[in-house]
Amino acid sequence: MLVSSDGRSWGLPGGRPEGDEDWRATLDREVLEEACARVETASLLGFSRGLYTKGREEDLVLVRALWLACVALDPWQPAHEIKHRLLVPSDEALARIDLPDGQLPIYQRWFDEAAT
Repeated sequence: MLVSSDGRSWGLPGGRPEGDEDWRATLDREVLEEACARVETASLLGFSRGLYTKGREEDLVLVRALWLACVALDPWQPAHEIKHRLLVPSDEALARIDLPDGQLPIYQRWFDEAAT
């Protein structure tokens, strides 16, 4: 399941914790808000760490929790910044995601781990 704010650039649901949310609570909330779906089961695959090198978040460290999640789709009623949802087979999803420069190896590993 991919999401998009403009219907042209696709990615995976995601976001930052709010308040004292733990990693799993953040996953559940973001998938519900961005994809109108409920996480039924989830397995943590690992974490990635990055550093913003320019812009308003320069020098900010970004840590992402990487999950494999099985979800139940709710009716599509976007209420936040995401306006589009696209369901694609898992073997086609990576080719549809608009990746930041240099991120293909990380995402490829993530998808490979999820497939095993």
